[in-house]
Amino acid sequence: MGLSLLSEITSAMPAIPNPEYRAEVYLAIANQFNQNAAREDAVEYIEQAIHALAHLPKDLSTFWEHKVVKQLVKAGQQSQAEKLLAELLDRARANENLENRSHDLLDVSTTYVEIGLFDEAVQVAQTIEDEYQRVFRAFDEIVDCAIKNSEYQQVEDLLALVDPEWEQGVVLQEAAAAYAFYGQPERAFSLVQQISFPNGRYHTLRNIFLPRQKQSRDDLLCLLQEGEVYVASEIHLGVKAQALRIMSQPRMRLNQFDHARSLLEEARQLAEGMSLDEPGKAVCREVVLNDIANAWGELNRHMTHQSDDRAAAERTQIAETIGEALANNNAHIANLQRVLQVQSWVQQGSIEEALAIAEQITEAYLKDLALRLAGVSPKAEYLDDVVQDLQKVCVSASQQDDADTGLAILQQVMAQLPALENCITRPTVDLSKDFRSAYKASLLVSVVEAYFQLANTDV
Repeated sequence: MGLSLLSEITSAMPAIPNPEYRAEVYLAIANQFNQNAAREDAVEYIEQAIHALAHLPKDLSTFWEHKVVKQLVKAGQQSQAEKLLAELLDRARANENLENRSHDLLDVSTTYVEIGLFDEAVQVAQTIEDEYQRVFRAFDEIVDCAIKNSEYQQVEDLLALVDPEWEQGVVLQEAAAAYAFYGQPERAFSLVQQISFPNGRYHTLRNIFLPRQKQSRDDLLCLLQEGEVYVASEIHLGVKAQALRIMSQPRMRLNQFDHARSLLEEARQLAEGMSLDEPGKAVCREVVLNDIANAWGELNRHMTHQSDDRAAAERTQIAETIGEALANNNAHIANLQRVLQVQSWVQQGSIEEALAIAEQITEAYLKDLALRLAGVSPKAEYLDDVVQDLQKVCVSASQQDDADTGLAILQQVMAQLPALENCITRPTVDLSKDFRSAYKASLLVSVVEAYFQLANTDV
């Protein structure tokens, strides 16, 4: 059933008249094969994408050609990828519009860095005339990707190349924040010390300590420890006070209120000792004292509501227990099985029985699918709503322990593709654009991802 479903997906391509969106689906398939290290299969679908893009004008194909480059590299076709990227670079340079040329060169630089060619990325980035695109976008991408991949020397090389007057300061700020994000706090604060402008150091410290969802308690404590080592060496009173104030906030989140209080008290004493004409907009005496006062208010609210937080935690624990209990029932699995029952009754021509089963389905998006299988449109349906519901079905199918059940559900999703022609579009939709093809492609990409999740490497 798996291979036949993949065949159905590729056979559905004529339903997408726009070659741009056909290329999107082919590249989604190629990406899944690359993730499974099936390079030869990936190349086959990359070539299909390239063939589809050949029917587009260059200004429309460029976006997807960058994705082609990345998939070619993953498939081991480095030389072909570099050749195509060189063509994209020539095309970008030839663009006579300054703004568009800067955007195009940014895309080329970003793609070079994403495929690991840092020197080429930097060379292209330096030719971007728009300062914002060059410094805050291209250099930022290079720094982030280098640090993410532990290519630390690339950061040093970039710092040596850029204009020391102001570009270097921006790169230092971006690199310090990236080092902190990727778990290198010692390197992060080492770069903060190299930033010559007090305001720059302050803004970098603020970015370093921004709350992050996936940051563990141990990582945060390590970051705070390195931060306190840095503070001891900071000579600007305003930056030092702001740093202490900034670090008090994660201490509050950790419920370390005494530690937070001591940091704020030290920050207040430093700020009160500042001269009135201390330079730096964000680190002048008045601003620093105001920020510290706000932090004191935040600390008081944390402490006042600590008992409320405990009660909320207890309620959350109860809710999680209820959620686990509900998750252990088989209602969702039963609903999926009912969808397959509806399909079976429809194939036998027993629409009445199919509708009776459909009415037993308790999840709205699955019930809608079942009713459509039985030939009943649940409502006057907007294209985006239908596609989003079918994408939810794809996610449900991908999570099935029984692969055959999941694949059978995906086949029912595929069967709905022609019905998208009858869905209505929102009044605000620009009818001059091929939104229907875009939504069909988006749905097929969801089917592809669910299919490979079920089939894994058995493709």
